[in-house]
Amino acid sequence: MAVGARFYNPAGEVVGDLTDYFGRVLGVVDITAGVNGSVTDAGLALGVPGWQLHALQNFPVEVPTVTVSGTTLSWAFQSGQPAYDCLLRYWVF
Repeated sequence: MAVGARFYNPAGEVVGDLTDYFGRVLGVVDITAGVNGSVTDAGLALGVPGWQLHALQNFPVEVPTVTVSGTTLSWAFQSGQPAYDCLLRYWVF
């Protein structure tokens, strides 16, 4: 008999188990077009960080470059490029 945890959808299909890689969402940041910035979150030290940008305009748009150093998540727009507001969702695995 197998031991562990499995997660099922309403149809009875396995949608996850202990061998899957689950993340924890730490936060969402509203980013103003063209404004560089950063956020410090101690949770970033708890695992491997990841992030996703959601542009609040139609594509194509200029979104910032995102970097992580320790517990600081930073974003920077390229100067001279048109920029748009966006949301930055970040997490750790």
